[in-house]
Amino acid sequence: MIGTPFAQTLAEFCIDKKIIFEIDDFEFNSNEDRCICGSKVFQDQPINFYRILPLICCRNCRTISDFSRPYVYNTAPIRYQELEWADFPQLTLNFSPLVIANPNWSKIEKVSDKLLGYYFKNFDCIPGILKHFTTKDGACGIINSSELWAFNTSYMNDPNEVKHGQDIIIKVYEGLKSCFTAEVQMIFERAIRIICDPVERENFFIVCFSRCHKSIYHWKHYGEGNKGIELGFSANHLGLTQFRQIRKVIYKDSIKEQLVTEVFKEICLLYESLPKCAEGWDFEMNLASFAALTNNHLAEFIFTFKETKWDSEDEYRLIVNNERSVMPEYKFNGRSFVKVKLSQISPDNPLLPLVGVIFGERTPEVDKIEVCRALIDEGYSHVSIKELS
Repeated sequence: MIGTPFAQTLAEFCIDKKIIFEIDDFEFNSNEDRCICGSKVFQDQPINFYRILPLICCRNCRTISDFSRPYVYNTAPIRYQELEWADFPQLTLNFSPLVIANPNWSKIEKVSDKLLGYYFKNFDCIPGILKHFTTKDGACGIINSSELWAFNTSYMNDPNEVKHGQDIIIKVYEGLKSCFTAEVQMIFERAIRIICDPVERENFFIVCFSRCHKSIYHWKHYGEGNKGIELGFSANHLGLTQFRQIRKVIYKDSIKEQLVTEVFKEICLLYESLPKCAEGWDFEMNLASFAALTNNHLAEFIFTFKETKWDSEDEYRLIVNNERSVMPEYKFNGRSFVKVKLSQISPDNPLLPLVGVIFGERTPEVDKIEVCRALIDEGYSHVSIKELS
């Protein structure tokens, strides 16, 4: 949704703050240098503007472009003022090979789609922009590398957070247990043992975002006491795959219990509907397969269920499944993390879906200059800039 501009362009911010970056003389052919919209980039621009900053504003589409990278985008960059709300990205699950190999996979897939539908019913859209709070060094590192660090879920800020999700799942199961046959109970209890096993969490990593940027709590704890930086990302362009998904953190207990109940109920109904007397029925195989299916649907809840008292955080999480160890793991302050490469438009485009930067009330001027320098050097001249007020 297009509305009033969110903030100054990077060029306007730098000029207003008298942040001047001298550049070498260069030659250009105004007949060949064109904006991403097709217009001549330098059309009607004062000759001294681009000698102060390597930034040019297109008269046609008002895009601020970096003349030294006129073709860095193969389509128009995403800009802050164009984003308000977006459809939820395609919601998928990373199914265990045990589940996919089940002879009843087609029926399992339908039930899984139904369960995802329950999730959609409560969370059918996300903010167009998700905010990530960090330090000046963190912001420059993200901009320069086009990477976000996703930390292992074994190292959550609140050590009781994972236990809260596990407790909700166990509570719901105990309330429903008497409704299940002995076989179904074996399936669900195996799944719960897997969910509660710390080893099983070692493959999951998360990056935290929020919808809210004026939260005192966020700026105090994650924004370096109002001296840090907030980076705004286009939520629908975070390079989502079945191994990398956006999830909204759920705070309301009734919704948590409803989602868990639906998982137990639908998987129970599916299992009971299968002909157990059919030739070739393998109980052990189906026990393992349906336990894995239950785990696939419930596991992410231990990373997205938080106590009601934290609801002001309005948090969303990018959950990364590194089960196949496709990304190398690193250590920082004793915590394990993976580097998540994000691409806005295509795998060949190195830019992040970064659309806005907000400086805290106490962010030092020298830090603002360093971040602006990084944005210009790395081709993010379209990004909007604002100071928290």
